[in-house]
Amino acid sequence: MLDQLLNGQLIASEKSNEKDLFSHWNAYNFYRLSSPDISIKFSAESISLEGIFVAGYQSALHALFPDKEWRGWSSFLFSEQPDENAEMLPTTLKKDGLVYFLSGSKSWVAHSEYAGRLIVTLKPGNDNPEDSGGVIIRDKDIGVSINNHNSVKILNNISQGCAIFDRVKVEDNQFFKKSLIREFKKVESDYMILSILSFFLSNKFSMGKKPEDNLKSLCSDYYWYLKKSESEPWRKSSSLRVRAKEYILKNIEDNVISTVDWSKDKRLFHMYL
Repeated sequence: MLDQLLNGQLIASEKSNEKDLFSHWNAYNFYRLSSPDISIKFSAESISLEGIFVAGYQSALHALFPDKEWRGWSSFLFSEQPDENAEMLPTTLKKDGLVYFLSGSKSWVAHSEYAGRLIVTLKPGNDNPEDSGGVIIRDKDIGVSINNHNSVKILNNISQGCAIFDRVKVEDNQFFKKSLIREFKKVESDYMILSILSFFLSNKFSMGKKPEDNLKSLCSDYYWYLKKSESEPWRKSSSLRVRAKEYILKNIEDNVISTVDWSKDKRLFHMYL
């Protein structure tokens, strides 16, 4: 996959709305790929900021919360904004006999129309098993409701919503370790960086521009860094991250991919840099 990217063989095509992005994911069986390959292929074949976000977000979730049987998109549910008037209550996990039940709500669900696997974080103070950070459930589980927000401030073509849990039954094999919550922020940032670099490289080829050697080197180095991290403890990449961030920020500022309005969602992408 990396060779195809570096040789300009991953072609960006028109698909910026979420329905088309999800159809592309399913049509080419992205779930079968490794996380670094998801990141470079999906972003390289996109022409929109939404495509970059899907590539970075889904590849990070694929890396930290793997499930060989799951073919669709996942969502990481962390934020809570309790509002009793809107039936938005704090998320809780309670044990009833030998069974756990998830109740409450999460205020932000990315890909709310399409994410069928929900990775739900839990705060301390519940009946959590020792060292558990949350549970993984499905949107079709009994007691799960997903509602879309009426207004979206960022990534207008990506559905966003909230989740409500009404005594959702949780089995022992659905828990994940607490340490994965801390790791997610860094892992997501790394995959988002690789996705942005791949997007730049592919779209420069598409525009008839010759990508500079520095960009090719960054894509290759970041790809192999993340590839090795799949089988080894997550490694530090301070110097590589600095090089990549400097390149990305300069090219966003210079608007080198003029077909994209970077200013629209600049705040979102700066969050990862």
